[in-house]
Parts: sequence; structure tokens; C-alpha cells
Amino acid sequence: MTASLCALLGPLPTPPLAVHEFIWGHSIEDLFLMGGAVMWPLLLCSVIATAIIFERLLVFARFGRVPRKLAATVADAMALRMPGEAAAAIQKSGHPMAEVLRVQVGLADRPIDERTPLVQREGGLLLERLEARLSPLLLVAQAAPLLGLLGTVSGLVGSFWKLEQLNGPVQPSDLAAGIWAALLTTVFGLIVGIPASAAWHLLQDRADGFARHMGFAVTEVEEGIARGRAALPRSASPATSVPPNPAQAAASL
Repeated sequence: MTASLCALLGPLPTPPLAVHEFIWGHSIEDLFLMGGAVMWPLLLCSVIATAIIFERLLVFARFGRVPRKLAATVADAMALRMPGEAAAAIQKSGHPMAEVLRVQVGLADRPIDERTPLVQREGGLLLERLEARLSPLLLVAQAAPLLGLLGTVSGLVGSFWKLEQLNGPVQPSDLAAGIWAALLTTVFGLIVGIPASAAWHLLQDRADGFARHMGFAVTEVEEGIARGRAALPRSASPATSVPPNPAQAAASL
């Protein structure tokens, strides 16, 4: 039955690349070795970029989005002069940005000129945690293509030097073999640099968006504090609040 089924289906199509052939008729190990010494720094760059990307993705997942409801709840509580409820909502949130709002609410009795620098400092520390290791990722994204180009140029120099040492006529295959092997480092450099650059832009854009929404939340809470102060009763006039001088009272009699 199996023979008749095979005769009916015909020969199965062979895959375009054998298992031991990754691309261009060579395994990836052979291509790596053909690239020369520059391939090792490129391999290190790829490991560093991969580690940073996965670690930052975990951090961004923990930060998540800025809780807009938290800012609205805190602002309403401060507008009603209820700092205890605002502090309870902040503590219940557990979001990393809650620490910024906690500092802002704790300094609500101070003038805004004294409160703003302290809140900005706390927000800057939070953003520093969020943007950590993005600079090394950008460095890898910029350095990997340049390392690949360096390997290609050095490989071309070596190929032409070998051609110079030949006494007989030079065949096109002699030149092509050296050139395509030298270009491998540029290919691998772009393979490392392009994903690293894309990941850096996406993560940096996410960090910038978090900073903007955090600024909106701080402004909303600041407006709540201002509404709470505006709702306070005005101080009594001096005529009604200051007791009369006894000497003046006796003179009036």
C-alpha cells in the first residue's frame, strides 16, 4: 500500500537547502569562520544586544502604562483636602510612578516653587531606571555595521594582496572568491545592527511616551492641589479678627 501511495504521489520535492547548508552552500559555522576575526566582536555585539532587549522588555512590561485613573483619583482627593485618601490610593496602586505622586502629595503644603524641583528629581530618577542600558544598545546598533565594514575592507585588502603575489594570470574566480568572503562581515554586521537599531527606537519611543504621560499625571495632581487651596475659606478681615486695643476702647468711652 505504501509503494502504491508513493507511486501515486510521485517523488517528494527536495528542500532548496540541505540541513547542513544554511545559505550560499555553506553552514553558518563555515560562514562565521570565513568572515575572519571581525566575526567574534560581531558575535559579542549580538549577544549584548539580545540580552539588553529582553531585559528592557521585562522592565517595560513591569512599568506598563501610566495609570491615568490613579492621577485622577489623587487629584480629586487633593481638591477635597483629603490627603489621607490620596496617600491610600497611591499606596494601593503599586505602580512605579506612584512614588512620584507620593512625593508630590507629601509636599502639598509647601509652595509650588519648592515642590516642583523635588517632584522633578523623583521623576528623573524613575526615567533613569526606565532608560537604563538603552545607550549601550544604541552603541551596538551603530558599531555593528561599522565593524562589518571594517572586516570587509580588511578582507578586500588581503584579497588584492594575494592577487599581487600571483605570478601568473589572474582568473576572475580568484578575485570573486576573496570579495564574497570579505563581504560576509558586512552582511553579519547589518544582521546585528538593524534589529538593534529598531529595538532602540521602539524602546526609546516607549520611554518618551511614559515620560509625557507621567508629566500629564503630575500636572493633573498639581491642579487638584490648586483647587483644594482655592476652596479654603478666606481669612477674616482685620476688623473682625483682631481684638480691639484696650486703651483705644477706654478712650472711646
